[in-house]
Amino acid sequence: MIRQPAVAGQFYSQNKNQLEKDILTYLEEAKPVAPTDQSTIGLLVPHAGYQFSGPVAAWGYKLLVGRKIDTVILIGQSHHQSFDSAIIDGCDSWQTPLGEVPIDVKSRDKLANSSNLKIDSQVHRLEHSLEVQLPFLQVALKPGFKILPILVGDDFPTEAQIIAYHLSEIINQNNAIFIISSDLSHYPDYYQADLSDHEILKAILSGSVEKFQDTVAEINQKNIPNLLTPACGQGAIKIGLHLAEILKINSIKILRSANSGDFGSGKDKVVGYGAVGFFGEERSSSLNQQEQKILLDIAVQAIEGYARTKMEPDFQKFRPTEDFLNRKRGVFVTIKENSQLRGCIGTVKPIYPIWLGVAKMAISAAFRDPRFQPVSVDELPKLEYEISILSPCQKINDWRMIKLGQDGVMVFGQGGSGVFLPQVAEETGWDLETFLSHLCADKAGLPANSWRNGTAELCVFQVQKFSRP
Repeated sequence: MIRQPAVAGQFYSQNKNQLEKDILTYLEEAKPVAPTDQSTIGLLVPHAGYQFSGPVAAWGYKLLVGRKIDTVILIGQSHHQSFDSAIIDGCDSWQTPLGEVPIDVKSRDKLANSSNLKIDSQVHRLEHSLEVQLPFLQVALKPGFKILPILVGDDFPTEAQIIAYHLSEIINQNNAIFIISSDLSHYPDYYQADLSDHEILKAILSGSVEKFQDTVAEINQKNIPNLLTPACGQGAIKIGLHLAEILKINSIKILRSANSGDFGSGKDKVVGYGAVGFFGEERSSSLNQQEQKILLDIAVQAIEGYARTKMEPDFQKFRPTEDFLNRKRGVFVTIKENSQLRGCIGTVKPIYPIWLGVAKMAISAAFRDPRFQPVSVDELPKLEYEISILSPCQKINDWRMIKLGQDGVMVFGQGGSGVFLPQVAEETGWDLETFLSHLCADKAGLPANSWRNGTAELCVFQVQKFSRP
């Protein structure tokens, strides 16, 4: 079932070319500044007609241009129905003049097991607050993303934190971001709107749900003429602030604020708009489940192809679209048969993009490990695969800093070098001194006590490992 657009031709152009042109114009004029070395994890953006709120929303979406995202969680508040829960759309996809976008059914089904969320397409059918975000996403993001549209009612209960917790699991386990859809003040005059919006945005910057709720109450107590609400998406904003806390988002930044009076609607009764960015540290070396599956598939295909043809494959055919897999990291690939080691080759240094390192190390582990005969075609169904992705190696001056079983260790000196992955300690049961002695003697060809007498240097790294039996 496809959800058809409800407000195309009203809130934005129903003509594909004109719609795309409008959005590109807004994006070109937007000049947001994001914190250095941090990525956009979430946005708060308005949802009025594009002629009024589009120029503000673009200051948020400009930060997503060219990003590859798997799932966008859309959170808004219903303008048409009253209910006291959070409701996910039950359709298979959403249609706009720019094309069709699938819903993340897997995440939706997982959330549906929670008593705090329900599935209902009817609630979403006429609602505009999430729909108007989709064309911006279609223009800004790389194709291939899915959406998870969630509406909350105006009688939203105290379960925002619980819902945020469920959503944080999706964000942590996938390449996902969240979008809070909310306008700000409704219908005061231009001057009063500016004051109200400033206070609301300041409360959002605090990252505190309590501060936000107190600020809303304080503004309402002022009895500002014609003020219907300080923010129409208060339930969605609460979920967003809880998400910021759970995800340990360390920077919230106002990108732009304005109101409809700035865009020709008159200044007697206006609607306020704000674009806010939620930023966190750049991703570590952790890969999500989808990225792990892609790399395991690459390892299997590379080994099976080489076993049958005895020729290097065209590695570019393995190249994925996921941005993170194109970053350079150290990579090890381990092959086992009947739970026994069959080959292990890798590189600590970040020589290759992750995907290419996996393909090359997989072939080397299966066919070029000098400890074993090359893998035969008959063995292919019996192979077990384990991939280790390494963080950058950090030199240490005291061997006692090593966390056995957590840190991988590289030793180098006197022309020799060697490396043990952290799982070596798990598999052997060695204590730290024995671990280091074997590393020097067995892997680097150095005297066994080199790690102790200072003739060898040590560096440590962490590993994310995942496998396929």
